[in-house]
Amino acid sequence: AGYWAYYVDRASPAPQIASIKPASGPTTGNGIPFTITGTGLWGMERAGLTPSAVVKFGGVTATSAVVKGSTRIEGQLPAHPAGVVDVVVEEPDGRTAPLSGAFTYLSCSYAASPTSFSLPAAGGSVSVTVTTSSGCPWLAPPAPASSWVRVTGVGGNQGEATGTVTIAVDPTPSQTLRSTSLVVVGATITIVQAGTCTYALSVSPASFP
Repeated sequence: AGYWAYYVDRASPAPQIASIKPASGPTTGNGIPFTITGTGLWGMERAGLTPSAVVKFGGVTATSAVVKGSTRIEGQLPAHPAGVVDVVVEEPDGRTAPLSGAFTYLSCSYAASPTSFSLPAAGGSVSVTVTTSSGCPWLAPPAPASSWVRVTGVGGNQGEATGTVTIAVDPTPSQTLRSTSLVVVGATITIVQAGTCTYALSVSPASFP
């Protein structure tokens, strides 16, 4: 029968956290990605699988934490009440790496403007401004359901504090208008594109008795 081999090198350096980025985020978590850098972050090695470790923010376990090597762990921010919290990496062999007061949870609010656009049949690009407070990171919107609309850029410190989302709209082959929507920081952005049909009104001179 097959079996997994477990190995813990207790002679390896104790894990230590040097920094975490971002250093602040929303109380709702919002799936904001974080990166921890340090040393000795391998965790327990299991043959054929990614090394594992548990990351806690103020005692709350982060989701999707993955060890990327002895110096880096990546994951997604969990929800937590506002305030300054400790960040702790817990390895399966029982060793821990605490960093006191390493992260600050903020009561962030987000707004997106404008929330609707009308584009010609030729397409083009538009920008949505995301407004929030400094220290409040946000995610680029997911790919729109419609293939003719693409998110091509996120500006403003790559999603930290106020910034912009750039959206590209392809030319349309259709004679009729089409529309779609996508969500940016919780706001629904509606895009309407005109069809290729054009209309003109001509007036012919007429004489009357």
